[in-house]
Amino acid sequence: MKSDLEPSQGEVFIRSLLAPLLERMYYKPFVTKMGLKGNEKVIDFGSGPGICAKCIANVLHHGGQLSCVDISSRWLEAARRRLSGYRNATFYQGKIGDLNLKPSGYDLIVIHFVIHDIPKPERKEILDHLKQALRSGGRIIIREPLDEKHGIQTEELHALFTGCDLRKISLTTEKLRFAGHIAEGIFQKP
Repeated sequence: MKSDLEPSQGEVFIRSLLAPLLERMYYKPFVTKMGLKGNEKVIDFGSGPGICAKCIANVLHHGGQLSCVDISSRWLEAARRRLSGYRNATFYQGKIGDLNLKPSGYDLIVIHFVIHDIPKPERKEILDHLKQALRSGGRIIIREPLDEKHGIQTEELHALFTGCDLRKISLTTEKLRFAGHIAEGIFQKP
């Protein structure tokens, strides 16, 4: 029986087939907007199959490091395969609170289409763990779906992040072709 945290083999296969299209349409533009210099230490939280992670790793060419974090062993294995040629990528599988990431060791945390899938009672605790890994002045960049059936609302995102003492830099909404309405935000650790 498949765990709720593990994708089916079919889902992994379909994402692999769609990866070049998804990368070009959604992930590269998202990563470009981050304004990375190439020397940052970045966590991709909820890496999934590593499509966004690969776009980030491509930019981190001046000593930057990427830590891919996912609770799913199957998704993380797909990410490892996708980033197999990248020496600047490391992989962590498990719950964020159990991973012993270096406190204040990261400049940026990227969360792409993950928060809405985390049960509401667990969100603040997870975000607190992520915040501990972030250096002072570091940023969390998010993109989340706004679909009423399978998404999260901007007000809820704002309350969650500011409730963890993160300063809102921006929180906007837009409609992406085929993906629907999404929220993008940047929050900063004081």
